[in-house]
Amino acid sequence: CKPNPEYYRELLRRLECPAEECLMVGNDAKEDMIAQSVGMKVFLLTDCLINREEADLSAFPQGGFDELLDYIQRENSAEG
Repeated sequence: CKPNPEYYRELLRRLECPAEECLMVGNDAKEDMIAQSVGMKVFLLTDCLINREEADLSAFPQGGFDELLDYIQRENSAEG
């Protein structure tokens, strides 16, 4: 299971969906953001953030639910 990247690969296979079309939204910096390593887009919810290893979070789009909605709208606009 999480944070094993194979977990996400298996989900993609079962959904028959390319990683680039998926968005992993989660609040755990290690377990959820690892989805980026298989090509998925990620968004780190900072409400109730879990960052046990005090990782640098600057590489991830992040924020609360309002920022998540903005992010999704921007991504949809960019895709045309």
